[in-house]
Amino acid sequence: MKLTKYEHACFTLEKEGKLIVVDPGDLTTDLPAFDNVIGIVITHEHQDHFDIKNIERLVSNNPGVIVVSHAGIADQIKLTTSKSVEAGDSFELGPFVLEFFGGEHEKPFEDSPVMKNLGVLINKKVYHAGDSFVPPSKPVHVLLLPVSGSWMKASMARDYLYSIAPSIAIPTHDAILSGVGKKQVDKYWPIHCEKIGTSYVRPNGPIEIDG
Repeated sequence: MKLTKYEHACFTLEKEGKLIVVDPGDLTTDLPAFDNVIGIVITHEHQDHFDIKNIERLVSNNPGVIVVSHAGIADQIKLTTSKSVEAGDSFELGPFVLEFFGGEHEKPFEDSPVMKNLGVLINKKVYHAGDSFVPPSKPVHVLLLPVSGSWMKASMARDYLYSIAPSIAIPTHDAILSGVGKKQVDKYWPIHCEKIGTSYVRPNGPIEIDG
């Protein structure tokens, strides 16, 4: 299985020539014109994770693609087939098994409205919780670790990392950081990762993952 990280919170997984795209939001401007996409997973409906223009482009090149998300998003998708899921559900899509966790977005402020958000564990290896710090209560090999955002504190992300203790942590949700900001993040997160035996990796291209 091959993981490729794109801008902000978006990444893809490829296996057996099939591809799934996770959270292609409007801050993700570097997605190629894929022609082997079988699924698009959306964790929640904030535009930096759910951009209809990116979805339209993906659907135009992949007419049979399925969009997988909670009902509020699935109901908005009129371009292609959608699949509504909730926390606790699992869904098999080609060579991928998707398991869903959580249910709510972290609140930026105490009086912020509750928003649905689903974390997804893919092939029992790769976990992305969207804009939340809900662990999957299962072993995780690769964790997509949020490193910036109005809804989070670094201490929350550190506790989340420690609770999961993955083999590999990949920084995500970071398009709002400057180049200097990303360098600072890449200085202190490896220190926290080393304490629990986790490798901190900012990929320059695809990385291979067993599974």
